[in-house]
Amino acid sequence: SGRTIMKMTHSELMEKFLTDYLNDLQGRSDDDTSGTWDFYGSSVCEPDDESGYDVLANPPGPEDQDDDDDAYSDVFEFEFSETPLLPCYNVQVSVAQGPRNWLLLSDVLKKLKMSSRIFRCNFPNVEIVTIAEAEFYRQVSASLLFSCSKDLEAFNPE
Repeated sequence: SGRTIMKMTHSELMEKFLTDYLNDLQGRSDDDTSGTWDFYGSSVCEPDDESGYDVLANPPGPEDQDDDDDAYSDVFEFEFSETPLLPCYNVQVSVAQGPRNWLLLSDVLKKLKMSSRIFRCNFPNVEIVTIAEAEFYRQVSASLLFSCSKDLEAFNPE
């Protein structure tokens, strides 16, 4: 009938909710003065000083490294980026190796803006393997970590 979702709202509260939701989907600008969403869970019952951990409060440095093998048993690795990281797929490419995390060469080449030939010349130590497309999609779609099922909708393994 030509009406937008904003025209179909019946209350000011619903209009604000939809406006904030659509702004979140489109990405808020740095100068956006509207409030952020507050989500309350069980953490409101716990004291502020005991909940959570600031991973950047005291990052380890070279002086903290030990020669002990057990020194890294509880170390976590975090990656921060201003742009989305490349998707990583947990795939088993050979019987000799178990499942490992892999990047698609096409994604890497697109990110680096270079050809396959130049990439292989610049990074000869990077392992490049081939797997049948149908097998790749079978393993990826069965993975518990895979969250982009819409990418597989158009794929027909036949």
